[in-house]
Amino acid sequence: MSVGYGSAGLTVPEGMPMGGYLDRQGPSAGTLDPLEVSAVTWSDGERRFALAVADLVCVNDDLAERARRAAGCELWLAATHTHAGPETGCVPGGGPTPRAVARPGRRGGSHRRPQGCGQ
Repeated sequence: MSVGYGSAGLTVPEGMPMGGYLDRQGPSAGTLDPLEVSAVTWSDGERRFALAVADLVCVNDDLAERARRAAGCELWLAATHTHAGPETGCVPGGGPTPRAVARPGRRGGSHRRPQGCGQ
């Protein structure tokens, strides 16, 4: 059995709407504490599994599905439920994730696969 770990920064562009509170005043105005996506992977040589946790208030189904396809293995994606992150479009019953969150690599975020996943 092999185990891997990886993490990457989750960049919130200045001006992006922030989530977590209904009466939040104004968009992102910089970074106080960096946000991350972290993952642990396991492989028995035939099957791979990853558990990832993102510093987001919630994870919508569409974001989880995109992450599974990008990982190339079975993936469970969870949120830390931070109230200091970007608006993710969470509504009862689910909703689409805003593009800037769903594709952070296009907005300055970083993406690395943990060792043992998708190789």
